[in-house]
Amino acid sequence: MLVLPSSIRQQLIIIVMAVSAISIVLSVVAMIATGAREIRFHISQHLYATASFVSQIYVHNIHHDQQIDILSSLNSIETISGACLYNQELSLITAYRNRQLDAKKSCPQVPPRPSLTFDNNFASYVHPITDQNTTVGTLYIYSQVNQITTFVDNQLVTGSIIAVCVLFISYLLALKLHSKVTTPITDLVNKAKKISQQQDYSIRASSLSTKSASCELSSLVESFNTMLAHIEKRNHSLTTTNDALHIAKEVAEQANQAKSEFLSNMSHELRTPLNAIINFSEIQANQMLGPMNNDKYLEYAQDINQSGKHLLCLINDLLDLSKIEANLMSVTKQPINISETIAASIQILSPIIQEKQLHVRYQPPHLPELVTDKTRFKQILINILGNATKFTPQGGNIVISTNVIENKEQQHLLIVIEDSGIGMTDDELAIALKRFGQIKSELAQPSDGTGLGLPLTQKLTEILGGSFSITSQPHKGTRVCISFGQEHFITETELA
Repeated sequence: MLVLPSSIRQQLIIIVMAVSAISIVLSVVAMIATGAREIRFHISQHLYATASFVSQIYVHNIHHDQQIDILSSLNSIETISGACLYNQELSLITAYRNRQLDAKKSCPQVPPRPSLTFDNNFASYVHPITDQNTTVGTLYIYSQVNQITTFVDNQLVTGSIIAVCVLFISYLLALKLHSKVTTPITDLVNKAKKISQQQDYSIRASSLSTKSASCELSSLVESFNTMLAHIEKRNHSLTTTNDALHIAKEVAEQANQAKSEFLSNMSHELRTPLNAIINFSEIQANQMLGPMNNDKYLEYAQDINQSGKHLLCLINDLLDLSKIEANLMSVTKQPINISETIAASIQILSPIIQEKQLHVRYQPPHLPELVTDKTRFKQILINILGNATKFTPQGGNIVISTNVIENKEQQHLLIVIEDSGIGMTDDELAIALKRFGQIKSELAQPSDGTGLGLPLTQKLTEILGGSFSITSQPHKGTRVCISFGQEHFITETELA
């Protein structure tokens, strides 16, 4: 494979020289071939004319019964190297050889068939001698073709001299004219390198005059400058947009920080009076300080107590979500008994379970201890069980199962909570997983939820190192699965 130099200047010079050399070689070869063909044609015509002349003399001698040395007349023709004359029986009658040419060729015993051949520096012609359409003899005549070799040698010398002169002139012209092509391209390369190093898209390539450059090079330079202008404009637009996004990001971070600080600072101020309202309303609702003579006031006290508990739940969920988003949620991991924690969560929800006559089934198997934050883990269970009890109709079923399974050569602890509630479609499930997302469906019962339970449960599970998944079907119920890897629980082998 031909490897050209990296410099475009050298490449152009080599290309010009190569084209010139190929053109010269082809011209010399064509000239030599044409000249040699012309020489061969003249030699063949000369041999044919000489053979015809000798044949006429031979036929004349036969008619007049003359014994004349016919071939002696060839002495006057210097180009003929020799000749052989055969009779009708193809026997050699006489032969002639030009001593001056020192032709090292002899007459064959039997003449070849009539033909014209060129071989071994000789042109040989076999001419049949006829008299009234009857062959009376054969003439074999030959001539040296040194003039062809001489012509080829002379042409090669002349062609070489011409080739050297033309190549030298081509080299001088290439040196003088290559700058018209290479200078604009070199300038473009240098400008491109400078732009790449400095990242300055305001740089432009030098414009070319129509007299000093071709139309294509001028168009190339103009297109290059136009491209740089577009890049510069786009870069400026991107810089402006990036600055605006940076400012917007800072504003958003400041707003988020302000929100987190506000919620953190207000947590105590909100919870303290709210707890007082809940406690006092509970005292009044339970008539702990004596009976209330007005049933309407008793109803008001119960409404105040329920609303206060709902508001306290909403505040706790908001504070938990804010801590998670600000990476301020702290967890204290310790070994806990899973079965006892699940049983305690069910006990907390026992009032609504008994009220709706729900059937909760859980048979605690022998499980390893889970290393996690007990409070947050219990919060996850209460949120999931709370949704199950809330959206399962009267007399429905809730099934809790726990198990350790092998998955990809690693053990996983699965906690699955299934209910026979109203269920959800895929679109409704997507809404439920968003903050404050509450489903509006004919199947859904009126609920006083906040719409933060599922999003908070999903994020808490991720913080504890587990995975959260949920599937649901309308009219059939919902299935929630929580999984923890082997690194989050203690096996019996490790305890031993």
